[in-house]
Amino acid sequence: MLLGWDQEIERRQAVVALEKARRMPDVTVAAGVRRLQEVDDTALVAGFSVPLPVFDRNQGARAAARSDLHKARHERHAAVARLGRQ
Repeated sequence: MLLGWDQEIERRQAVVALEKARRMPDVTVAAGVRRLQEVDDTALVAGFSVPLPVFDRNQGARAAARSDLHKARHERHAAVARLGRQ
């Protein structure tokens, strides 16, 4: 019974870590070759994009994940108390 709670707490800790990692935006890098027919030439093109996390820093999902972890810890503690009474 307690092993199940330990595994659930580990899972929820992983979710907290994942949501924390998602607050940083993904950088996208692109590269390719472009044929310029007007001048009969070939060019290398490259680019990257970085979304600015001005409005969404994943705060809601991070708070929910921390709350779920806190709840799981309390439920495990309650299970330990029930086992102690029995």
